[in-house]
Amino acid sequence: MCEILRSNFEECFHEIEDVIKKSSFVAIDAEFTGLSLNDSSVYSLFDNASTRYKKLKKSVSQFVISQFGLCAFVENTEELNRYTAYTYNFYLFQPSFGPVDCRFLCQTSSLEFLCQNKFNFNKFIHEGVPYLNKEEEKEIKTQHENHTLHCNMTSYKLGDLDEEIKAEIAKTDLWLQSAKEGDEMTFNSENYIKQYMLLIELKNQFKHRNINCKVQDGFRIVITKKCSSDENIESKFQKEVGRIFLSIVGFSRVIQLLVKTKKPIVGHNLLTDLMLVYDKFICPLPDQYDEFKRALHEAFPVVCDTKQLAFKLRRLEILHNCTFLDSTNLDQLYTALTSDVARFFVLYNPSIELAEISKRYAEKSHLHEAGYDAYLSGYVFLRLAHLYSAKSKGTQLSRAIPFPKYLKMLHPYINIINIARASIPYLNLAGDDPPSVRPQWFCVKSRGSSPLSGPECTRYPV
Repeated sequence: MCEILRSNFEECFHEIEDVIKKSSFVAIDAEFTGLSLNDSSVYSLFDNASTRYKKLKKSVSQFVISQFGLCAFVENTEELNRYTAYTYNFYLFQPSFGPVDCRFLCQTSSLEFLCQNKFNFNKFIHEGVPYLNKEEEKEIKTQHENHTLHCNMTSYKLGDLDEEIKAEIAKTDLWLQSAKEGDEMTFNSENYIKQYMLLIELKNQFKHRNINCKVQDGFRIVITKKCSSDENIESKFQKEVGRIFLSIVGFSRVIQLLVKTKKPIVGHNLLTDLMLVYDKFICPLPDQYDEFKRALHEAFPVVCDTKQLAFKLRRLEILHNCTFLDSTNLDQLYTALTSDVARFFVLYNPSIELAEISKRYAEKSHLHEAGYDAYLSGYVFLRLAHLYSAKSKGTQLSRAIPFPKYLKMLHPYINIINIARASIPYLNLAGDDPPSVRPQWFCVKSRGSSPLSGPECTRYPV
């Protein structure tokens, strides 16, 4: 596992970009600060797709992703039927900047769950990688172009920052009196507000003092003494401001890359994950369910939910003698599919190995760490894809199956997303959802002396 924090994101981004571009598919998983906003958003057996979407949208808009796991599965170009899994575990946190000052809720049970699984809250808040969706990014850039962005900084430490910036401007002025050509002075700050405001002040105060300012590594401003004035100071200033903005967009660049490359996206029971990804990193969720389906499918045209895939496959006649798909729980599926029974159930099972950066996950289970769960989801997908493809060929399988063939064979199960405890069995991102399988009425009796109550004891239209 490669842990990605704000301090090493820029350093690791090009490696992540390269791995994603080379991959056959990408598995994802997310941990959140909450699941259910209030009692009105509790799931009902009578929820249709639109009703469930509206309930989830209310919750998703109020909670945030605290940790995101991404595992890219790269097929070996030199040795057929071998895949290497590159796993990245991102801590995410959106800092305040200009008009962006995120308010989010936390659910006690969700935080307790994170604690039980050794989640590091300091890394989440203090070292989380920034992100913006497109609307937030557009608003920041618009205010910058209108020269109003610095007026809308809402940090409670703004007064302290003013004093720090004044001190650093004075320090720069003193340094310039004796600095020689090529000499450098560096200011470190992980505060993007301070970086932006310091850059503005340096430009305004020293535009005729022969200096060059550059933002490095996302948290360092380097000032270089030059021998002559620079006529392109404004364009260079805008370039460095652009570097700050790029740092604030942060993790959203990874999601933008997934959208651009159209890599198949794999996850386990991932409806909420997909909604959070779209809302936080792409655009605010649309009000209507049909519009959400259209927009999500446009962003990610190939999505596979391993929970729904396992549920569907274990019911097929060609797998009637398969004894290791009793559960659709992710951890239990992974354990079952790594067993000798599963590995030798069909021929030419693909070899899956963890990349060197991910070897920690080979040593022991790290269940509910987002990077580890993403790896499990991708592993389960590849094993299920081969199991189904091999059995569909019957006794005709005489060689390994290339990955594009898996996608072709799994076409009926692609873009089929699990939906728990609802009036329909699944969502179809690429077409019409199935009709409801719930009756209009349930006859419910109490097993004890207490009377029945709650939303389930009401007749819902189906």
